Amino acid sequence: TWSSSNEAIATVAKGIVSGIKSGSVTISATTTNGITASYEVSVIKKVTSITITPSTGSIYVGSKITLKVSYQPTDAVNKTVTWTSSDTSIATVVNGVVTAVSPGTAIISASTNNSKASSAVIEVKEKPMIYTGYGNKVLNNIDIPGGQYKITMSHSGSRNFAIWFYED
Repeated sequence: TWSSSNEAIATVAKGIVSGIKSGSVTISATTTNGITASYEVSVIKKVTSITITPSTGSIYVGSKITLKVSYQPTDAVNKTVTWTSSDTSIATVVNGVVTAVSPGTAIISASTNNSKASSAVIEVKEKPMIYTGYGNKVLNNIDIPGGQYKITMSHSGSRNFAIWFYED
């Protein structure tokens, strides 16, 4: 005969153990002549799905974005994922940190050891540039991080100067 030390955690029938909820139980088998063998069984919750956030993003060459994974159920065990990029010439990923390499679009994926997966679409753009000058003459071409910039005008003697933000 087969028995479980706690049928609220796991049941056993004809040697087949069925997990009910997380926990540990002792499964025992007793022969007709009274010999008993027991085995400790741990019932765990597997990951049933994962979701990457953000699911889309846009970053500039040389920039980074961190993707996060949420798991269902939240109390599942073994929340380890493997990260991959569909095109490492566009974007690489290590532990959820995506680094933009060159312009284009890459799909960043995370997968669990039990084949649950999620993806994010990351668009990589050229870095924006600030140009300074007067008239139609560019004096400086300055590499800057992405963001919003205000156009400013200044006057020095008879010349007007402008600083403007340019992005494709």
